[in-house]
Amino acid sequence: MKLNTVVFKLVEDPSAQVAAVQAGDVDFFPLFSSPESLEQFKSNPDLVVMEGASEAEVLLGINNRRKPLDNVLVRRALAKAIDRKAVVDGAEFGYGKPIGSHFSTNHPAYIDTTEVNAYDPEAAKALLAEAGYPEGFEVTIKVPPQGPFVRSAEIVAAYFEQVGVKLNIEKLQWPQWLEQVFRNHSFDLSIVDHDAPMDFDVHANKDYFYGYDSQNYRDALTAVKAATTPDAETQSLQAIQKLFAEEVPVIPLYQTRNISVARKGLNGLWKNMPVFMANMTDVHWEN
Repeated sequence: MKLNTVVFKLVEDPSAQVAAVQAGDVDFFPLFSSPESLEQFKSNPDLVVMEGASEAEVLLGINNRRKPLDNVLVRRALAKAIDRKAVVDGAEFGYGKPIGSHFSTNHPAYIDTTEVNAYDPEAAKALLAEAGYPEGFEVTIKVPPQGPFVRSAEIVAAYFEQVGVKLNIEKLQWPQWLEQVFRNHSFDLSIVDHDAPMDFDVHANKDYFYGYDSQNYRDALTAVKAATTPDAETQSLQAIQKLFAEEVPVIPLYQTRNISVARKGLNGLWKNMPVFMANMTDVHWEN
């Protein structure tokens, strides 16, 4: 029998999420944001921990309008300065997959482009020198409040330091982030996730907050939209992923996993999250 009533509770703080699950205040918690607490739930016979596919790609956003970030050599250097696996381990406790372009790993046309800008601090230093910054430079990253974003920024800062780039971290609340970063483009770097499927097309809009202005990318997106056969579409999608990795409009970090915790016996829940929503239409209790 399907549910007659569903009550939604908004619990943002990770420690409060853990407490809510432990106390039985919630029966289902999608998008659980305290992965470090999952082991204790896995050993609880009354709970089920689900790890599924997500469409959310976490990106180190770059304001392409600002120097020296408008230089592709600098952007590639910054990308090569980061060990993405270390970011996944430190920010998401291993629940994620490193990516090399803004494209879902769930899509059949996905190709792994992580090697294009694989972790290589010596290569990063060489690119910075070639770009005219042998001693590095200083930039600020503005980070929204979610734990994985803040942890990612701290890890990235440590890696940047190894190649001579000082990264100042400024933590914002969401209204501040929306005003300063998204609307007014008053930032150097930021970290945010993109949840909408197939939203790599935002990079063809030079007025988007990343400020990436590339005719090459716009032409590649036109080819995607003009494809008339599945094979042609796959080829064009793979070409745009390769171009993205080469031009680095932003630095892709990882694709998240959809982590959910549920009370045992609650069926019909989404393990995977193909769109950013909690679909309760088929949820029912086993008994």
